[in-house]
Amino acid sequence: NVVVLGVGALVLLLYWCPRLESITVSFGNKIGCDGAKAMAQHAKSLTSLTIEGGNEISSDGAIAIAAHCSQLKFLSVADNFIGDEGGKAFSLNLARNSNLTHLNLESNRIGDEGGEAFGQALQINRSLTELNLAGNKIGAEGAIAIGKALEINSTLNKLNLRSNGMGDQGGKALGKALQVNSSLTILQIGVNRIGGEGGKIFGQALEVNSSLLQLDLEFNRIGAQGGKAFGKALELNSRLTHLNLGASRIGAEGGKAFSKALEVNHSLTKLELEFNAIGDEGGTAVGKALGGNTTLTELNVGDNGIGDHGAIAFGHSLRTNSSLTLLNMGANGIGDDGGKAFGEALEVNTCLRQLN
Repeated sequence: NVVVLGVGALVLLLYWCPRLESITVSFGNKIGCDGAKAMAQHAKSLTSLTIEGGNEISSDGAIAIAAHCSQLKFLSVADNFIGDEGGKAFSLNLARNSNLTHLNLESNRIGDEGGEAFGQALQINRSLTELNLAGNKIGAEGAIAIGKALEINSTLNKLNLRSNGMGDQGGKALGKALQVNSSLTILQIGVNRIGGEGGKIFGQALEVNSSLLQLDLEFNRIGAQGGKAFGKALELNSRLTHLNLGASRIGAEGGKAFSKALEVNHSLTKLELEFNAIGDEGGTAVGKALGGNTTLTELNVGDNGIGDHGAIAFGHSLRTNSSLTLLNMGANGIGDDGGKAFGEALEVNTCLRQLN
């Protein structure tokens, strides 16, 4: 773990420790482009390299690392201002690299050019299992390229594209890719302005996808259209265990669609639907569905405008439910009648451990 180390000292360290396998350059050391170049030229034995944020290696430093560190298996250079040029350099390395399994380039101002380059690389690369491109500026074009790659790639297991602004077109491309991809197990694409059409495509993908375990789509705009598509998909999907659709505007219709799914789904263990305005109508439907569900262990329906009617439905189901261990119903305006229903349920329920 390298702390407050100048470029010269860094080179000496690598010279005197020629068999060094792992280095972490801590946050804020500002080794800059020169430090990254020196490290790349002298670190022939490294298999793991982490350059934490605030080191400002820029695109030139990223290009040097990509050119000289083909032996790396783990590489993290998040928040280092590498931009599209740095992103393209790493993607070019991926196209011919057979060692790297984990790559983290979060918050690096990579745009569509970099995203398209990664799409091309992922069509060829057969070693990478985890890729983090969250917090960049990859729009629709970059996401479309990555989506096309996922239709071919068979090794990537985890992909994080959170907070990139890909929009509905990018979301639809990734959703279509899931219809044929059989390797991805975790996909994070929250905060991307994905709308109803994109949500509908993702729902359709889940009807046939047999590999995805976790999907995070929170803070998008899939609406009732997307919510109903996901509800229908979960009636058929038997693989997904964790779904996050918080703040996705699914409304009461979306909530009712999920209630139907919970009556028959036997794989989902964690469901996050907070801040979706499902109201008392949607809340009542979801609450009733819990009575027959035997697999869900965590449910978040906080801040949804659920009143006493919905709370009473939840309370009634909790008397017989034997799987739920965590329930968040905070910020829902539940009154005395709803509180009483929960109190009566807790007298007989033996599995719930956390209740908000």
